[in-house]
This record gives sequence, structure tokens and C-alpha cells, in this order.
Amino acid sequence: MEMATSFLMSMPSPKMIWQFGELGYDYSINTCENGSVSENCRLARKPVHWDYKPVFQRNRLYEMNAAMLRLRQHPAYKAAFTSTGWIKILPRW
Repeated sequence: MEMATSFLMSMPSPKMIWQFGELGYDYSINTCENGSVSENCRLARKPVHWDYKPVFQRNRLYEMNAAMLRLRQHPAYKAAFTSTGWIKILPRW
């Protein structure tokens, strides 16, 4: 997940991270607030798992996401992450 984050966050475009994705949330997208699973709960609030914080790998993933987001906002690099100049190199179909 760290490698995927580093590639995806380095591309110039807006990003959307699914609920708790920066922690490696490993519950179904259909999980309800009460912990059950139902198709009707796809967009429901997900239960927060505070027990993820002390897990080294999950905390490292969170810190890595935070570092990439800080890098995207750094004045020296912000233009690279918001530039549309890379579109010019794409092939025209």
C-alpha cells in the first residue's frame, strides 16, 4: 500500500482516499456503523478502529500518507503536483 500511495499521490491531480484508507482499513465497503455488513450501508459511516493506532504497520502507512500530502503542499514542489504540463506528452487518439 505504501508503494501504491507513493505512485498515486505523486501524480498531479486531485485525490480521494476512501474512509480510513490511510490506515489500511480492512473491512468491507458495505460495513454498517454497527459492524454488520449490508448492501444498504455502502456509504454509511464506518466504525472507527482506534486499535489500529498502536499497530506499527498501520501507523507507518498513516505517516507515509501524511508525508506525501505534506510534500504535495510544500512550496518548492507544489507546482509539480498541480501542473497540467504532463498532459501534453500523452498520445492523441
